[in-house]
Amino acid sequence: RILYLPSIGFCLLMAMIVYYFYESGLEFYYQSKITTKVNNVKVKQRINTKYKLKLTWKQFYTVVGIILLAYSVKTLHQNKAWDSQRSLFEYSIRGCPNSGKVQYNLAAELEMAGEIEKAQELYEKSVETHPSYTGSAARLGKIWLKRGNLTRALHYYAIIVNTPTNNGSKLFHEFAYHDTGYIYWQLGDFKKAEIFLNFSAVITPFGDKMGGDAENNLACLYIDLEQPQKALGLVQEAIKKRASEPAFWNNSGVILWKLGRREEALKAFEKAMALQRKRHRAHINYQAVRSSLQNPNLQPPELRYSVVIKP
Repeated sequence: RILYLPSIGFCLLMAMIVYYFYESGLEFYYQSKITTKVNNVKVKQRINTKYKLKLTWKQFYTVVGIILLAYSVKTLHQNKAWDSQRSLFEYSIRGCPNSGKVQYNLAAELEMAGEIEKAQELYEKSVETHPSYTGSAARLGKIWLKRGNLTRALHYYAIIVNTPTNNGSKLFHEFAYHDTGYIYWQLGDFKKAEIFLNFSAVITPFGDKMGGDAENNLACLYIDLEQPQKALGLVQEAIKKRASEPAFWNNSGVILWKLGRREEALKAFEKAMALQRKRHRAHINYQAVRSSLQNPNLQPPELRYSVVIKP
């Protein structure tokens, strides 16, 4: 693809050369030896012969036709490679089998097609071939996280979060830091979880599809740690970044209920239900708090928060 623009110049050069041989031709001289008789004596002489290489109109169109035919055949053959993203990367990997980027691109297509084992194999090759290309390490971390193997996921995320760039700054990859924080939370290391989730919140651009996820999940961690006031500020930040996410509103309801702000909690659950028509955790929480309000003698409801992890 990088050669597309220069190839126009190549085509123009070929056209100029063929047209030059048709219009002007190429003159050159060559020497030949001839034998003549002078006074019945054989004499060898060298003479310069002028020769002009010029195409006739038939030859001109024949050459142009051959070039067009050759490139038409090549184009038809190449179209198979451009049929889809997957076919393009399968074609590319045959030409560049040791390219970490090509291995990653094909692996991503395989992963989206559900061929996880094949994708994992290519991601691993990409990490071995080109360790600085962190996309493959990130996807391996995500694959192992989905499988529930937290230590294996942490191993691949460490390639990103523990590797400084040339100027000493951290490599940018918000979901690697986010997922690392989540893993530390699940492993019981709350301090590290807090550090990584906070860092993910800072580096995630406003408007990003992960906007608010780190704040929301850190709020869930504070719910576990019985720090609802801290949790409330974070979930409110998450809502500011992505108010369309029902999980954020559900968690807001859970926290507000813990803080004794019953009516506000009900409104938060109602907002979550409006955003998610299908049965959601907010529906269960809403029913639980309504029952509790109608019958104060019931045990306090066990409300469930929602962690958001992007695939």
